[in-house]
Amino acid sequence: MPPSAVHPRNYEHRTLRAHETYKATGPSFTLKDTSWIRGQSIMRGTLSSSRGTFDVVAKLGTSTSTVKALEKELSFYQKLHHLQGEYIPKCFGYFFSPSEPQTFGCLVLEYSGKPIRSIYDTQGDVPLALRCAFSLTIHWCPDSQLRRFRENIVNAIKRIHDAGVVHGGFGLAGVLVTNTKPFIINFKNASETVCERRLDIVNGAIAPTREQFGCAELYRLCVDLQVWKPRTLLLTV
Repeated sequence: MPPSAVHPRNYEHRTLRAHETYKATGPSFTLKDTSWIRGQSIMRGTLSSSRGTFDVVAKLGTSTSTVKALEKELSFYQKLHHLQGEYIPKCFGYFFSPSEPQTFGCLVLEYSGKPIRSIYDTQGDVPLALRCAFSLTIHWCPDSQLRRFRENIVNAIKRIHDAGVVHGGFGLAGVLVTNTKPFIINFKNASETVCERRLDIVNGAIAPTREQFGCAELYRLCVDLQVWKPRTLLLTV
């Protein structure tokens, strides 16, 4: 693994031990051909084992607080195991340094695309219309591709809620996109909570009130993605 220009710590020859959950469930992994994609906190590389090779990202924790945050994320990837590969990235496990288990850890996830905010007009996996999905300044758009993309994001969060998990900090940073398919990430603020949604989400319907709908996180998401039509119309003469 490469050193960082900011923190010239070299990870090239580190051997990490699997978390108890993953210790006896598979072969040894080797992470190679790595490159930093966000400071010294996330790297992308190739995970190799007897099962094959996988395109992955490794989220590193290099302090007590960041290691605890990764362990918390791991618990939610485990709880949402049935959604991995479809709505959230596949998790290959959490690994830590035996000599410093509280200050060095690594959560390995399948690479699931780029964040919406990092995809520019002239490149990337998603059309411009999809990159605007979170903008409150865009009017209701009948474009079928944009509508389907919005529905997929809402459905992903709904499935996560149905599993008893509230994301707790959903926004642009929480969505990766590959081949126009969204994946939900970043569960550091998540909690095990029963969703309070009282109504079905009907695309293109008149927006219910927050009190009628119930769930605050899903309601805010539907409003931001303009899933519903507005309840009121301002008419000026």
